[in-house]
Amino acid sequence: MNNSTTISSNFLVTEISIGIPVTDLQKSVEWYEKNLGCKLIAPISGIADLQLTPQQIITLFTPNFDQDSCWYAGENYQENPHYSITMQVNDIDKLFIDLKNKGVRVGEVTGQNSSCGKTFLFNDLDGNRFQAWGGYVNKG
Repeated sequence: MNNSTTISSNFLVTEISIGIPVTDLQKSVEWYEKNLGCKLIAPISGIADLQLTPQQIITLFTPNFDQDSCWYAGENYQENPHYSITMQVNDIDKLFIDLKNKGVRVGEVTGQNSSCGKTFLFNDLDGNRFQAWGGYVNKG
């Protein structure tokens, strides 16, 4: 790898969150709150975002909850790929166009009308799946 390579200035990753599969979402949320001091941000059916620090989020998810969810992993994780890294970016639309123009396999942008914000999935060369997220939308 060439050390003089610079990261594109078209977008900036501002946060990375880690997804952790759990068997009992409610018990796991309570465990992370009690033992790591996390605060529940946005519970969604089968998913819970927990604030660890101001810039760090842990996403707990039940991998067998919803077959249409990007978190779905099913009985065999290899047959049902999911992502465990979310990159919060400062301009999700620009990143989407930039990756698509470079030939990266990207999914559709979703969440345009959601307070959770815009998001899309993309893959690396090995098929590993990542989520780009524009951050929560303030509706106040």
